[in-house]
Amino acid sequence: MAKGMRLTSEAKKFAADRALKPTIQLTDNGFSNRHFGLWSPTFSSGGSKLLFISDRDGAPNFYQMDLRTFESTQITDAKGIFAAGAWYVDSAREIFYWERTAIKAVNIDTLEERIIYDEGYQGGPLSASADGALVAFGTKCDDIPGFDEECDGRWALMVVSTRGDGSHPALNAPFPINGVQFSPTDSNMIIYCWEGAARDVPQRIWTSNVNGVLGGPLGQQGPNEARAGAFFTVSGERVGYYGSRFGIRNSDGAFFVEETAWTFGLMKPDGSGETQFECHGPTGQCQMNYAEDILVCSQGAAPDPGSQAVALLRPVGRGGAVFDPIFYHGAKDRLQWVAPRFRPGDEDVVFTSDFSGHADIFLTSVA
Repeated sequence: MAKGMRLTSEAKKFAADRALKPTIQLTDNGFSNRHFGLWSPTFSSGGSKLLFISDRDGAPNFYQMDLRTFESTQITDAKGIFAAGAWYVDSAREIFYWERTAIKAVNIDTLEERIIYDEGYQGGPLSASADGALVAFGTKCDDIPGFDEECDGRWALMVVSTRGDGSHPALNAPFPINGVQFSPTDSNMIIYCWEGAARDVPQRIWTSNVNGVLGGPLGQQGPNEARAGAFFTVSGERVGYYGSRFGIRNSDGAFFVEETAWTFGLMKPDGSGETQFECHGPTGQCQMNYAEDILVCSQGAAPDPGSQAVALLRPVGRGGAVFDPIFYHGAKDRLQWVAPRFRPGDEDVVFTSDFSGHADIFLTSVA
């Protein structure tokens, strides 16, 4: 297949017991298909179209589906795309992505491609600023040509101009840098996470400006607490995360770390006004709706893979929250691909599941 090719609809109503709400299976071709996961926007044109990734032609490529007709258009035709690291900017109408060692941009309307950066290495997943002028990612300092010796053995947050104005490491850290995200409203603000085992990373979530001279730890992570999955809300006015609290259990002289509570939290981008809610089980990766009063989560309180559900999460009372399952996805190998997202308007949720043996995309009504 080639870029620009139009593909007929594969959509069908999904009537199995897994679906607790009206659901449409958007893809059905025996190959791996998934919407843009992690934290990238995945809807374009006000929510009328969906950007997704499929390997139906033998390698991951980008496609755009019209959600009125369910017909799709192939956007790229390449063999080396790092699909998990892509980011879409609607104002620029461009997807930013790694193709082998190059950061590229492709316009979803004209299908024109351009190379932004190629220094002979591939970094981590990308994020792009809301105006499309910058991209950022985490990478090993050793990978950066001419890196500062003080960065040896550490990790860097790299910032690259998409308009030919150069690149620079904004900062370096002792832990792998992941979860890099620009604010959806402030192109000078980035959040990112230090990766590692919960007991080894004393502070998970951090913030910085694009020059690395402002920012620092975001939120007050407790000594027996793990945090992950930090994300901006649509307005950019709050940062959310999910996490857990853990304790040490002594069993016949053997010590075990075990989770004692599951949480999600919200705070302002400067770390103030933090509110934490306790859940009756793990949440998995979450995102907030456009009204910013409900979350949708990928794990739905179920530690058993067979009973994991895409679920709405509603704050209740003082510091509590309850799950409302909408689809038992039972994802197996790629739980992070579930990545549920609200469609603009908050009436539908999109997610991916591989319960059939390969990944497909689903759209569930929550109106």
